[in-house]
Amino acid sequence: IQFNKQRTNITIGSYPSLSIGDAEKLAIKYKDTASKGVDPVQAHKNIKDQNLMSSLNTFDSLYNSLKDEMVSLHSLGKKGWSEGHTRTVGYAWDKLKTIHDVSIDQIQKRRVRDILVRVSKENGQASMLKCKNLLSSIYNYAIVNDIVDVNLISAFSKDPVLKKPKAEDVEKQPSIPDEYLGEVFSRIDQSEMNIVTKYVLFILQYTGLRVDSLLTRKWSHYDKARKR
Repeated sequence: IQFNKQRTNITIGSYPSLSIGDAEKLAIKYKDTASKGVDPVQAHKNIKDQNLMSSLNTFDSLYNSLKDEMVSLHSLGKKGWSEGHTRTVGYAWDKLKTIHDVSIDQIQKRRVRDILVRVSKENGQASMLKCKNLLSSIYNYAIVNDIVDVNLISAFSKDPVLKKPKAEDVEKQPSIPDEYLGEVFSRIDQSEMNIVTKYVLFILQYTGLRVDSLLTRKWSHYDKARKR
């Protein structure tokens, strides 16, 4: 490429990782850049730097950096991610595969919302909230490292589908009266369901939990006097 009356050579890639067609397009682009008085070598360096930053700023890269930092904090006795919590977070991360390779500074709020809504429909609200919390942590990590300026997840705090339900928003189911508990346990025990299902039902009945009620329950709601 001729620039400032001197011939300039640029290595733009190697075959087959870079196709001949793409190489020709880049060559034309850099010739056009030179004709406009811009150094094609510097232009190529800028593109390489941008590509490098994009690869470092993907959700997957940020998630792994965040995970390593939080696991390290826990190992030092500080507030971080325990082995069990890291495993739980990993389950949520698997549900966000469609954006693993996306750069966090290029994604639109609409796409993030669509993904969370899909998780809610396919896996339930509890799973969606875990995914939402994880994405919020990734965004906060990116903000601290000057990669983005805004946490997009905060925009969903009042979203009718994605917001965390309040206690008054959750439908309450009546508890099984004490006089019927024995019969309930007996019926479960004598049923032909597999043993795992039996014990899951025992635990659910024993603790008086219902679908969605765990989302807003706190230990302060536990009546110690009546053990309810």
